[in-house]
Amino acid sequence: MLDKEEMPDFDYMEYLRYYKYPVVFNPLKIVRIFYDAKEFDRMKLNTNLYDRKGLKANAAGWIKNVWNPAYQIDIESMKPLSEINKKDIEGSQYWLRQMAGFCKNRGLKLLLVYPPLTAELKTKFSEEFIEQHIKRYVEEALGGIGFKTVDYMHDARFYDMNYYIDAFFMNRIGAKLFTETFLKENILN
Repeated sequence: MLDKEEMPDFDYMEYLRYYKYPVVFNPLKIVRIFYDAKEFDRMKLNTNLYDRKGLKANAAGWIKNVWNPAYQIDIESMKPLSEINKKDIEGSQYWLRQMAGFCKNRGLKLLLVYPPLTAELKTKFSEEFIEQHIKRYVEEALGGIGFKTVDYMHDARFYDMNYYIDAFFMNRIGAKLFTETFLKENILN
C-alpha cells in the first residue's frame, strides 16, 4: 500500500470527504438511501441537452470553468505550464509507464485511445495544444514500450452533437455507435 507521501496529488480533504467520512460530507446520499430516490443519470439520455448555441457555450464552459482552473492552464492561449502542472504530468507519466509495464510483463497489448469529441469542443483545442500537451507526454511516458494509439478526437464520424448529452459526454446513442465502431476497428478485426 502506498503512503500518502508517495501518492501524486494526495489531497487530505478529498481523503476525508470521500473515503474516511463519506456520509458526513455527502448527506444527500443518505436521503437517497432512505427514500430509494434515484440520482439523475444523464448518461442514460438519448439526446443532447443543448441546442447548437448552448453547446458552443457549454464547450467554452468546460475550458474556462473546469479545465483551465483545475489544471491552472490556459488551453486556448497556450501559455507555459506552471511548476505544479509539470509535476502533475511527471506523476501521470510515471503511472502510465507502470500500467504499460504491467501489460508488457504479462504479454498484453497496450492500446491507447484518444476519445471522440463534439466539433464544438474540438475547436477549443489547437493542433499544437493536442501535440504538445497531450500526445507528447504519452509518447515520452511510453518510449520503448510497444503500444498502439487510436485517435478518435479527429474522427468526424463522432463530431455530431446528437451523439452527446453536452459538449463533452456521449449519450447512449453516441456511446453505442462509438463502442460498435471501436470494437469492429480495433478488437474484432
